Amino acid sequence: FAVFGQIYQTGADTYDLFLGWTVFTLLWALASRFEPLWLIWLLLANTTFVFYVDQAGPGWAAVTICLIMAAFNTAVVLLLYLLYHFGKITQPAQWFMKTLGLTVAGCITVSIVTGIFDHYPRVMVLSALFAALVYTTAVYYSYREKSLFYLCVIPLSVIIIITMMIADHIKFNDSSLFIIITMFIVTSITLVVKQLTYLNKKWHGNN
Repeated sequence: FAVFGQIYQTGADTYDLFLGWTVFTLLWALASRFEPLWLIWLLLANTTFVFYVDQAGPGWAAVTICLIMAAFNTAVVLLLYLLYHFGKITQPAQWFMKTLGLTVAGCITVSIVTGIFDHYPRVMVLSALFAALVYTTAVYYSYREKSLFYLCVIPLSVIIIITMMIADHIKFNDSSLFIIITMFIVTSITLVVKQLTYLNKKWHGNN
């Protein structure tokens, strides 16, 4: 209500207000080194971008918007890891990095899925290549650090994408399609859970 009140009083676009908040809080976020504030700033930055494209931007499709958001948040993750590696900051909290990881995976998934249904093959190919790069890196990191988090998130994203591809390309009647998708999801999740259980026992024993 506060946002719409300011819009009504000033006549400004929504993205103008979010852009102002994003700019004014940037130095505060950088100086504080406080993860909740970083998360708020990233939320403002992503929201500003979405409102800009919707209200004053070039009218990009959702597949392009989500790809750019995925690239931006991935760049933030890489920047934080580099700053930590070179001793410029302390190690970011795991909950914060995992939240960013979920955001990236969500943006990638939505980008590819909307590209499938809206038929934007060129941008969807870019999204798929970007997903392959990011997911491969995340899997390598997970095996190196013996962490299961990204090994849970990435298969879920891939299962959703493949399910949507099946739904879009296979031209069976509704009941046949439902059976095929159900069998694929159940089989995929079963295999993923089995592999994750094996890795958990291998890395952490019975704990």
